[in-house]
Amino acid sequence: MSVMLRMACSRVVLCFFAAVECFGARSLKAQELKEGMVIGTNVVYGALPSSSVLAERRLRLGDYWGLVVLASVLLWSPNFAASEPYAGLFVGAAIPDSDVESGVFQFQKVTFKDVESDASALFGGKAGFFFDTTVLGGNLGLELEVYHFRPDIETQTVSFSTNGSGGQTTFIGADVHVTTVGLNGLYRLPLGRSSDFPEGRFHPYAGVGLGAFIASLETRTTALDANTTFGDTDVKPGFQAVAGTRFFLTRHIALFTEYKFVHTADFKFNLVSDQGTRLGVPTVQIDKLELNLTTHMLEAGIAYHW
Repeated sequence: MSVMLRMACSRVVLCFFAAVECFGARSLKAQELKEGMVIGTNVVYGALPSSSVLAERRLRLGDYWGLVVLASVLLWSPNFAASEPYAGLFVGAAIPDSDVESGVFQFQKVTFKDVESDASALFGGKAGFFFDTTVLGGNLGLELEVYHFRPDIETQTVSFSTNGSGGQTTFIGADVHVTTVGLNGLYRLPLGRSSDFPEGRFHPYAGVGLGAFIASLETRTTALDANTTFGDTDVKPGFQAVAGTRFFLTRHIALFTEYKFVHTADFKFNLVSDQGTRLGVPTVQIDKLELNLTTHMLEAGIAYHW
């Protein structure tokens, strides 16, 4: 693989993670500004994020730079130069499972059951390589991918429990945006070798990976005289398992289909509204919401192999 191509791949990786860090820093700064703003103002429905929570989130954002170091080392390793690199684009559908969310409302922790998220379109890109060394007739590979989807939550009636009691309530809908950067380890089995396709024309493959999931949630206040939107962004690690097939149209161009199973750690959103009023008194609404994502993804795309 050429030095210029490896340099370009490294710069893309570094620029993307720099954007993640910058975006997270802006979110933290906004949270801190709101923490200072509410001094001397009536507060309803919750508690402010503590300084320890903000410090923990900074640490989590910094930890994901380890993926940058790992990806850069792999891109510049001697083995990478003697491998089969590729890059591709894909689209598909993200189908979330019903899940359990919890939150702090009116200073009480509430658990919501069977909150349904919407299926959504997804799109993304990937770049990786397969090593030339043969393992059990196939090849091992590594892949860096970035994709985006929207598991929005519609307003719905759900079951809840709190302090040993429960019932039915209305769960206020939320817009959810998730951007993922993941690193996968893959194994492929080249089939259909011929003089026109010496590396095989049909490649089934499977793998597992880890990713940084950047989730933004926005919903509406319910306790102010004039309700507005408020939201938060959190970054959490997640696991994904992939399985797919790749069919080569030419020696270099391939179509692929892929299934992906994704499960994340719990996102924690601290929702702090802009200052409004409640019965004419200056007030902010503060809620906390926790959720995780368990999602099935179906994808199709096109890739170029060097």
